[in-house]
Amino acid sequence: MTRAAWWGGLVLAVATGCGGAEVKLGQNIGLSPLKGYTRSTLDTSACGTGDCRISFARDVEISTRHETDGLADYIKAIDLEFKGLSFEDDDLEQPLSFETQVREATVNVGEGVDLSKAQLMAMPQTVRLIGPALEPIRADILAHNPAKLTVKAELVVSQPIPRHLLVRYWVQPVLVIGPQ
Repeated sequence: MTRAAWWGGLVLAVATGCGGAEVKLGQNIGLSPLKGYTRSTLDTSACGTGDCRISFARDVEISTRHETDGLADYIKAIDLEFKGLSFEDDDLEQPLSFETQVREATVNVGEGVDLSKAQLMAMPQTVRLIGPALEPIRADILAHNPAKLTVKAELVVSQPIPRHLLVRYWVQPVLVIGPQ
């Protein structure tokens, strides 16, 4: 039995037997956690003596072709379990204070799916990609490509602006299987 047929049978059983229940598949079936860091050098002279707006975007692979091949028709949503996300002054080896130094913060992980400053301060958080936010990922899976997500962050930081910004992340993607 192929992997897609097996999952299809599971989804049919869940959908008919449990009134639209969901099955969540995360690291226990092989979806790799996204854990690491990225380091950027900032041009601190561009901000003068005032607050500085820092923004960046990065494409992140949230699953390999092997992990999701044949599952596109069964994926109802993808939950991103943010276990940690921090912004640090790499030279001082200290996190930027969301209480005093970070004036504004937004992290966008999909169409209409944002983490606010309050959510970033209260990790862990889970966000759900569903509907339009899920479609680019579903298209990747249908094309037998790794599923990618464009993550955009924007911070307004008060002085002193770090010369080297370190972003640490730990996110577990979870496939939500169920009726769509």
